[in-house]
Amino acid sequence: LELWSIILLLWNISYGRISPVTSTGKAFTIIYCIFGIPLFLVLLSAFVDRIRLPSKWLLEKLTIRFGHLYHESQIRLIHLVAVTLFILMSLFVLPAAVFQSIEDDWTYLDAFYYCFVSLTTIGLGDYIPGDKPNQKFRDIYKIMTTGYLIIGLLGMMLFLSVVYEVPELNVSRFLISDSANLAEKERLRALVRKCVILFICKFNYTYW
Repeated sequence: LELWSIILLLWNISYGRISPVTSTGKAFTIIYCIFGIPLFLVLLSAFVDRIRLPSKWLLEKLTIRFGHLYHESQIRLIHLVAVTLFILMSLFVLPAAVFQSIEDDWTYLDAFYYCFVSLTTIGLGDYIPGDKPNQKFRDIYKIMTTGYLIIGLLGMMLFLSVVYEVPELNVSRFLISDSANLAEKERLRALVRKCVILFICKFNYTYW
């Protein structure tokens, strides 16, 4: 349980059921969070860079398939919808069903609500899995829930990165120059032009 609480501190969920009482514990918590949270976020960012590779692969496949039909921003929106549906199913809908089957007094809405407030780091603490002392395999259940929260947070960061890549949804473009994204845009434009040329060549070969 102590390990569970320490890990929760790193991504600011903080359900509030366990908190330091002594001055030493409070001082340790402050120092631990000052150094632990930034390092944990750096580690998560490194993992997000890795899991973005399949997302970029999907975006390139969509560009190749629909580049001659839709604008770049429209393809990015299609990509965002696909990623959103995948995250919704894998991190909210299915895990909520699992939590409902394990927690006897939870409805499906309660389980889905828990997934939402946890992965969005709201962490109200009104629903906590494995909170009953006499629950079977409680320690294993806590470890598996911790793994789910880490994977879920990675999924949420991936979702935010995909949202950021959609020009219409990127509010920072009104605040800073988009020169940093110029190379990526040029690469996608070149890919779209290549797709159009291939489509025209295929059309000419097929019909002429």
